[in-house]
Amino acid sequence: MDSIQSMDRELIQELSRIGIDEAEQVISLAAITHVRPFLSQSLDIKDAELASLLEALREAIPPEASAAAVLPAIRSFALGALEPTSAIAAEIDNAKVELAPSPVELANLPSNVNHVAQMPPIRNQGGRGTCVAFAMTAVHEFHRKMAGTAQDFSEQFLYYETKLIDGHPNDCGTWQIRAAQVLAGKGECRELVWSYNPAGACNQNGEPANARTDGASFKLPTIVLGPKDVNAIKFALAGGATVGFSIPVYDSWYHSAYTRQTGRINMRVGSEPQVGGHAMCFVGYQDDSSAPGGGFFILRNSWDLSWGYQCIYGAGYGTIPYAYISSDGWEAVTATPAKHLPVSDEKTPWAFGGAISTGFRSGGEAGAPSSIVPDPSTSHEGDQVPDILGVLHTIAIPPKIIARINVDPRLPPFDVQWYWTGHAPEYVMLSANHKGYIIYNEHGRNDQSSVIQFTNGTLKPTFDFGGDVRGGAFICKCSINWHRTTDGATGTTPEGEQQFGILGDNPAKATIRGLLPDVQLQVICYKESRFRQFDNVSLPLFGPPAGFGAMQLDTPSPSARQLWDWRQNVAGGVSLYSSKKTEVNQHFKNVYTAYPHAPKLSAEQVRLALYQFYNGGFYWEWDDVAKSWKKYGNFAYADDSMRIEQMVNAGTPPADWN
Repeated sequence: MDSIQSMDRELIQELSRIGIDEAEQVISLAAITHVRPFLSQSLDIKDAELASLLEALREAIPPEASAAAVLPAIRSFALGALEPTSAIAAEIDNAKVELAPSPVELANLPSNVNHVAQMPPIRNQGGRGTCVAFAMTAVHEFHRKMAGTAQDFSEQFLYYETKLIDGHPNDCGTWQIRAAQVLAGKGECRELVWSYNPAGACNQNGEPANARTDGASFKLPTIVLGPKDVNAIKFALAGGATVGFSIPVYDSWYHSAYTRQTGRINMRVGSEPQVGGHAMCFVGYQDDSSAPGGGFFILRNSWDLSWGYQCIYGAGYGTIPYAYISSDGWEAVTATPAKHLPVSDEKTPWAFGGAISTGFRSGGEAGAPSSIVPDPSTSHEGDQVPDILGVLHTIAIPPKIIARINVDPRLPPFDVQWYWTGHAPEYVMLSANHKGYIIYNEHGRNDQSSVIQFTNGTLKPTFDFGGDVRGGAFICKCSINWHRTTDGATGTTPEGEQQFGILGDNPAKATIRGLLPDVQLQVICYKESRFRQFDNVSLPLFGPPAGFGAMQLDTPSPSARQLWDWRQNVAGGVSLYSSKKTEVNQHFKNVYTAYPHAPKLSAEQVRLALYQFYNGGFYWEWDDVAKSWKKYGNFAYADDSMRIEQMVNAGTPPADWN
């Protein structure tokens, strides 16, 4: 609109204040008859002046854009988020975690975060008021995918179970805080167990008999955030999580053809009334000084691909100004990130690489979600990694047990700091019982380290697994033996448990190649893994039926260390290659002995045989009837390997070689 000479600058500023910066937005909004008076109110102009403004805007934009702007929005999009009652609002306020980044952390937040590429396909809630279940299922599915265990969960299950406990059975809508309790307590069954029907009634009864059993395997600890706390939401997104949220809905965007097309939600216009509530999922953000509040969140909707069908982030997605949330946010619920804090990089050489992520399992109150916040007792400068403080609820006595892991790039050993807080002064700690182990059980594995268990007088235990470099879930537990001075009673708190995901970081490709003594081994590693030990969610790279890591070791089955220590995986591949080379050479010696007249294969032909044998199979077979060597079985792997070898030797390796 800045290019329209006749446009009053003050009007442009006022429109920008409510998130409107394109002529099509104004035209589309004014086309909603009952919203038009609120637009005049917001701009402080009379209707005749608004009509003149609209005429100028129509003349300034292409006819096709103007026509699209006044197309009626199809009102087929269901809502379903309830405005928090005073009791629910108090519950949210009591449960919320003050996830406020420190000034240093806030200054170091990236200017943009975008998780769209990691999200599952856009879903469609249809005409049912089930948006809360869709928003929280998006949070759950993103969490599982980033943990390397992607699942398609049942929005129907989550909605049905939430309605059982929300106290409003006659309303289609519900609250996210209730859905969060279901996820933490009952979990969420998979879509294949109870599928969602977008054309069904408000509620779809008849829960399958195995739904709760299946859901119990997929629980998700959740974190309630301040619903208007923009910085906390950004901090959660930057930390590797998504955030379910709910807001009041206004017709200025709900009925807007422009919003339906682009997914861009504007601020409330004037004093227009709310027409309902809706829940969606934050999947990113973008700082932008021209947007209300200094930026906007990227959101995922559950209105199929017909909403936001031309959104710059993809069909089904949209944006909403920070200021909309800071003024009108109802709820915001997230989960602990599956991958959170990097602790090793190329500047800190360590064979394992790695990252620490945080996940919580409550040691106490049923239905009380555990929580995660930055530790307020420490400050961080520059690239320092902040500690993570987790609250673990207990039920036996008033105190809470709080756990923190001190992130150190020289892991292991692991240093864990537990705190005993909030207890009455008559409670005295006698000693603490500690237990820690590492476990990984993906893709048929069942790797568990030795269990380190001891009792001592400190709440800062060290778990040293020695040279046993492995990843997965580091699980540490603590209970406190206490004495009450008022009556001499003694006891032990329930065991608090905290789980930290130990993830891997890939070294530079050249670093892996440096451990491979010849081009043939480098080609094999390229073919097997593209010189990667870990996949895109930092878990050991898996290739069916049973291959792991850079060299895709499968037979014999790799050790736990070979799954996580890329040096050991590469060494295992070199050893396997050497043994297979010996087998191939012996095989051809046996053929030459049995058929003395068989011509010797060239060095290149032997390498073809070795490539194929590493992958599992033979390349050459002697045909004594035809008196010639013939290709045998599936030889595509070897042929492609030889092609790559020739490219490397010619100095023109594949584009993703480096």
